[in-house]
Amino acid sequence: MLLLFGWTTRTKTLGSGSFYCRNEGGERPYLLLQARRWFTLFFIPLIPLKVLGDLVQCSSCGVQYDSKVLDVPTNAPVQDEPEAMVRAALSDAGSDGAVSSEEVDLIVRMAIELGLSAAHLRGILIEQVSLDEANEAIKRGSLA
Repeated sequence: MLLLFGWTTRTKTLGSGSFYCRNEGGERPYLLLQARRWFTLFFIPLIPLKVLGDLVQCSSCGVQYDSKVLDVPTNAPVQDEPEAMVRAALSDAGSDGAVSSEEVDLIVRMAIELGLSAAHLRGILIEQVSLDEANEAIKRGSLA
């Protein structure tokens, strides 16, 4: 009687998200995988054995990393938050039908503290006020 037995490693997906891929040099989607060793009989995994650990697989290039790469901060939340805050402030300021120059000045100062560039801020402002008002507010806020 012939018995074929052995071990294999299988993975299961624990989660996903966005991380900095060193192979591609940018932010990419990933899968968080758990690797586990299994006892096999006739190449069929039957008994789960030791958990070997977690790993991160880049969904774009397929390179696998240790799960510690997730400790490196990404830019996505940092880039989106200041713009959302400025847009919310503009929306609130315009709720009465018009945005005053004092309100625009306050929003420009807030944007400066949040680190938005003049071009980015100008694009957001001209949705609510005229281009001339946006440029004047940015000059007053010393962003030009």
